[in-house]
Amino acid sequence: MIRQQLPSDVEMHVVGAYADHAMNQMNNPKERFFIKGRVDNALTALGQYRVNLAALRFGAGQKGKILEGWLTDTPTLTTPIGIESMAEPKQLGYQPVSEPEALTRLVTQAYLEDAFAQRLIHCGTRILQQNFNITTHASRFQARLQQLTDSISQHRHQHFYSRLIWQNQLRASEFMSRWIELKNK
Repeated sequence: MIRQQLPSDVEMHVVGAYADHAMNQMNNPKERFFIKGRVDNALTALGQYRVNLAALRFGAGQKGKILEGWLTDTPTLTTPIGIESMAEPKQLGYQPVSEPEALTRLVTQAYLEDAFAQRLIHCGTRILQQNFNITTHASRFQARLQQLTDSISQHRHQHFYSRLIWQNQLRASEFMSRWIELKNK
């Protein structure tokens, strides 16, 4: 789908550590479609590309494919799942989409329109500065850790399920030790 929208000499590379047999069979150098699999240095590799498409359909937490795109100043596009816990959609400079046709339009725009690509780079840099800057967040994180350390009993008491698990875990240890004692007699 993307192939028809871009110049015929454009190459597409799929990079990732877990390319399975079925994915590797999609490698087609004649069509300029390459399955690269794992690379030694993802930042160096990604910095050589014109567009980074992280078309993620599932995942939680921070996504390395997206962070690496922003770190290397590579115009980075993703899906709503990809941006979860990374940034607000309004910070991206585009609306993240999941539909193949819409992703195709975004990739084509990022590849062909330099102004859009530059906006994606600028937004990625700004997201890194606002959302992932250690000097901004480290002091608040350390203060919260200290607060929790100072009142750990109270904090733990507030979490019913955690207390329940600890209680049952200790009971399990008690019964295991009884069983071992009986077995060794």
